[in-house]
Amino acid sequence: MRRACWLARTALEGLIDDLLRTKGITADRASERAKLSCLEGVYVDDRALAHKAEYAWNRLSDACHQHAYQLAPTYSEVQHLIALVEELAPRAEGS
Repeated sequence: MRRACWLARTALEGLIDDLLRTKGITADRASERAKLSCLEGVYVDDRALAHKAEYAWNRLSDACHQHAYQLAPTYSEVQHLIALVEELAPRAEGS
């Protein structure tokens, strides 16, 4: 499950870069948190997009890191997070 989360997070990070590029922002050297802040700022007309991206990235990041006191994410949790990434893909491609 964690591998799926790593792959989904990597895909999401590429989508975030694409979404920013469509608005004329190149933030290749910025952290993902900074990119998410930029995304929220430039997609004021579509707050849901920015919130979905931020939620998915945060949850996927949590799922990627194993801690002794945490259970691995369940199959349905991972499915839901991957579905969020898939929802954002057409926006990055179609923009």
